[in-house]
Amino acid sequence: MFGASTNELDVCPGWADPVADAQAVFRMVLLAMSFPGRIQCLPSRVAATMGVPQVAAPPAWPTALAAVSLCLMDADTPLYLHGTLDQAGVRRWLKFHAAASVSDEPGAAAFWLARGGELAVLPWDAMVLGTDEAPQLGATLCVEVDALADGLAAELPATASDPLALSLRGPGIAVDPRATRSLAVAGLPRDMWSRREAMVEAFPRGFDLILTCGTRLAALPRTTRVELA
Repeated sequence: MFGASTNELDVCPGWADPVADAQAVFRMVLLAMSFPGRIQCLPSRVAATMGVPQVAAPPAWPTALAAVSLCLMDADTPLYLHGTLDQAGVRRWLKFHAAASVSDEPGAAAFWLARGGELAVLPWDAMVLGTDEAPQLGATLCVEVDALADGLAAELPATASDPLALSLRGPGIAVDPRATRSLAVAGLPRDMWSRREAMVEAFPRGFDLILTCGTRLAALPRTTRVELA
């Protein structure tokens, strides 16, 4: 890398084993999307060995969100970094390890990355929802939340902010279409769920949602109906 600047060289590591680690995280994301609301844990080896993007200020970049970014994003999937996630060190890390292209235009992005506490100012109207003929073009929103737990909001840490208990219904929940699954989440504004409800009414258009928390994640594809318990 002759001629590379100090900034280009000063990048945290990515995968310790690029093939095995990427495959492990992809299976984790696939399981999360197949079984909405079921919490998946980043493999301990991956969590222990993977570097995370350098940032100019705390809090540090979330581990599961970083792993999902390396796994799913590349030069052909432009992404939008919202709020405090958009830092120079993060852009360098994603470009170096995944050749990922960060777009300053939210409407051009296939993936949106944000923190739950900053969704109030997310440019929702710019999000691509796909078309009836090509619903797969709808964006995926990846959000780092304060806490995730199976079941009731009471199972979240006592310090969790704005705890919500979600009742989930739809494909992947159970054979019985009337069955539900519970997921507790903290750190998301309540009005986000009404926004999502309005946007998924356009099914098959819509957006898929991945919630991350430290080394864990859960997914809510657009087919999943959410009710606040």
